[in-house]
Amino acid sequence: LRKLHFLVDFCWNIDVYKPLLKVLKHYGVNPVEIFDELITSVQSLSDFWERFDAASDGEWFESEGEIQSHFAQVQNFDRLISGEYEKLNTQFSVIALHEYKEAFDEAFLEIVRRHDATDGFGEPAWEMTCSLFPPLGAVQVDRTLKLPAGLVQLARNTSSDFVPIPEPLSLDLVESEGRRKLQSVIGSATTLSKVLNVQGIFLRDLSCSISSSVPSPVSQSIAVGYRA
Repeated sequence: LRKLHFLVDFCWNIDVYKPLLKVLKHYGVNPVEIFDELITSVQSLSDFWERFDAASDGEWFESEGEIQSHFAQVQNFDRLISGEYEKLNTQFSVIALHEYKEAFDEAFLEIVRRHDATDGFGEPAWEMTCSLFPPLGAVQVDRTLKLPAGLVQLARNTSSDFVPIPEPLSLDLVESEGRRKLQSVIGSATTLSKVLNVQGIFLRDLSCSISSSVPSPVSQSIAVGYRA
């Protein structure tokens, strides 16, 4: 269950794979089923989950007395009060984006290809989603995508009366100021969870921006709709 909670936070709440999940959901693919597959069936992520399990198990104590003994030590209690214990989801979201983003991307692509009844929107949605959230440390993130214009509609409209529009739309993605700032913070912070809380910034700020050259209704549909 801890892994499922992580994937809901990482893929949906932080927006890393939310655009793609919304498109697949529209075509009848339950996000929870996808999360279960990522946990149980993707060999390329087995090392990630082993590390996740080890870190998760390390947070537990064998007894109430062991907890009391641990936090009776002044340095441990001070770290607790000052928020210096890293949150597991934050820690492994960064690890996933830095070390396993390509493995997650490829796993999602395989899932998309097994669900081909998406009016041709599956792989373009995958490409857009992965491009919006490049791996941490990626040098070149600016790019131009050619996408079906109907993807913009899906950003706001996921009802049964949606009509696919295959005509192409050119979308320019650029590195955002928030992404540059947050990557600098991640590289220097000892406890990222604490920094995020204090500075009021979020891991979703690691996404790229849509260029101002794109018509504003289009960019607003994607930015607002997919984060709804």
